[in-house]
Amino acid sequence: MGHMKKLIGLCIGLMMVIIGSIAVATPVEALTTRIEKTNASGTFVSANFDFDHADLSTPANHGETQAIGTVIGKFTNQNVNEYAPDLVMKTCMVPGGVANAGTEFTQVGDVGASRSTATGDLLFFKGTSATVCEDLSKFPTPPFPFIETETGVVTGGTGANFGATGTFTATAKGAALSLDATGVRGFGWFKNKVVTTVTVP
Repeated sequence: MGHMKKLIGLCIGLMMVIIGSIAVATPVEALTTRIEKTNASGTFVSANFDFDHADLSTPANHGETQAIGTVIGKFTNQNVNEYAPDLVMKTCMVPGGVANAGTEFTQVGDVGASRSTATGDLLFFKGTSATVCEDLSKFPTPPFPFIETETGVVTGGTGANFGATGTFTATAKGAALSLDATGVRGFGWFKNKVVTTVTVP
């Protein structure tokens, strides 16, 4: 069970790779606030990065995303995120799945940056809370579908986004497609929708 928990936390980190594509590099003018609605898709893979274990026993996931926003237009995103099951295991269900066949995970950490294709300006963000439901009922044979919800904050940026602050909310879905020989590290895909509010001083 411990092995499965590690694998799950890892596969889940996926998203928002998760959802990492949620904050977008929205150019704004001084003292103005913009609301950006984005759609994105991408892939994630386990990284040599661990938010809470020096021995890398519960690796985070690195995600890369291509996306488009209502204001910014096209942008890319990269992030690392990690999820873990609660001390008391909770069950859940992914859409179209079997009741109570999923396992619930909460966020350990999520940081990332998005880059405007047009200007090259960056926007930095950090997840503050997220929950993932992943169906591992067919473990160890993927795919393992999942859904996620996340909230977070904008933590700065470059160019037109220097000094940016704000918040975001995101939803995502996807699946872990493959595991390596350890059964803990994985690769998968995701799609997400995000609403980000950005203010630049």
